[in-house]
Amino acid sequence: MAPDSLGHAYLHCLDSGQLFADGFVEASDAARMNKHGDQALRRFETRQHDQHDLWHAPTSYGRNMAGEAS
Repeated sequence: MAPDSLGHAYLHCLDSGQLFADGFVEASDAARMNKHGDQALRRFETRQHDQHDLWHAPTSYGRNMAGEAS
C-alpha cells in the first residue's frame, strides 16, 4: 500500500496494536445490538461497528479511554 494511503495508516494501526481480523469478527458478532430487528438498522449498526477502528488511523486517536471518547 502506498505510504500516504489510508490503507497503509490502518495497517500500521493494526500492526502496532497487535490487532487481528479474528478479533474484529468476534467483537462484531458480540456487539450486535439489534439481533432480531429491522434488517436496514442491523446493516447500519454492523457497518458502524466494523468501521470504528478505521477512524483511529487518520485521526491518530489511541485505543485508550481518551482516544475512544474523542
